Amino acid sequence: MDEFLATVGVQAMRYAIRSGIALTSTYALGQCSRLLKSVDDSKLHIELRNLQKLLDGKMKIITPAIDLIEFKSGRGNVFLESASSAMPCGSRRPLPRL
Repeated sequence: MDEFLATVGVQAMRYAIRSGIALTSTYALGQCSRLLKSVDDSKLHIELRNLQKLLDGKMKIITPAIDLIEFKSGRGNVFLESASSAMPCGSRRPLPRL
């Protein structure tokens, strides 16, 4: 019974962490998108758009590695389980476009 309660506690903590990260990242992306829409300076707007493209490119590179970590931890690799539990749910959401 103690092992069951410990497992339930760990799962609840993981869910809370994932939910917090997902909410925070959603809020941050929304604020960035709102900032990009409200910028009047064309040079700054172009620079922000280029930075957004750079970030999008880096995410396309990192996403397969995240998928591999989640796949390996799902197959019983306990060493990668903590790495996959720290990743937000819905980490493959596309970035908002300008």
